[in-house]
Amino acid sequence: MKQRSTFVLFVCIFLLVCDIDCRPDEKDTEEEGSSAKDGLILPEHEHRLEKEADQLHGKEKEDKMKHTSDSHEHIRQRRQANVTKQVPQSQQPGIAGGTTYIRWGRTSCPEGTHLIYNGIPAGSWYKHTGSGSNYLCLPHHPVWGNHNDGFQSHSYIYGVEMQLDSNDPFLKTNTPETARLNQETAVCALCYVPTRATTVMIPAMKACPVGWTKEYNGYIMSDHHGNHRSEYVCVDEAPEVNEGGEGDQNGALWYVVESGCGTLPCPNYVSGRELTCVVCTK
Repeated sequence: MKQRSTFVLFVCIFLLVCDIDCRPDEKDTEEEGSSAKDGLILPEHEHRLEKEADQLHGKEKEDKMKHTSDSHEHIRQRRQANVTKQVPQSQQPGIAGGTTYIRWGRTSCPEGTHLIYNGIPAGSWYKHTGSGSNYLCLPHHPVWGNHNDGFQSHSYIYGVEMQLDSNDPFLKTNTPETARLNQETAVCALCYVPTRATTVMIPAMKACPVGWTKEYNGYIMSDHHGNHRSEYVCVDEAPEVNEGGEGDQNGALWYVVESGCGTLPCPNYVSGRELTCVVCTK
């Protein structure tokens, strides 16, 4: 009985000793738990990190694309600047496109425009019922193609002669030795305006509307009312004449156009008064 009690006491002491030695230290357990907790990435944290990484990647991609676009734009601007330096402003596309007009009665063009050529106004014989009804500005030196000399085609063209025997309102600035421009052969010039795109002839006016540039002004001329119809043209107020073209040779004829009351409202218009005109560009 005594031995059994001793054995039980020994077992109890052994278990007590093992319980003390084998139990993990509470401090160590807390540290391990804290470390595990700190190293753990929760699902919501993982999602946020992925989102931030995607945003950072997208921003880097956007910055790269913007840098590439800026580089391309810079190169384009430099090339355009080089082209602009090499090409005169008057020849640069997109500025205005340019426009042309015929300056009837003159051999030169106004300042700021370019003369393409000057020549001789021409049209149908004043008594012919057919052929063209408009006037052309023929060059002084024609270039011929295939031809068969002689009148075979029954369509003809002649120079224009001004008929100003009893009515000559024009200035004589460019014809100081001519008192009256009657039966003088007219002249013309084809002009090019590089910085404007539109041309308009305004009858019964001597100045252009606001925003438009006046090329020249003058008087409306056309054929005699008893002859066959032609067109109205604006002849410069100080015309030149074609040397060697004087004399009563007829051909196409120009008379100063006068207004007539009735269907034209008077007194704004005056019966029998010479009609002015102006050529404008914009």
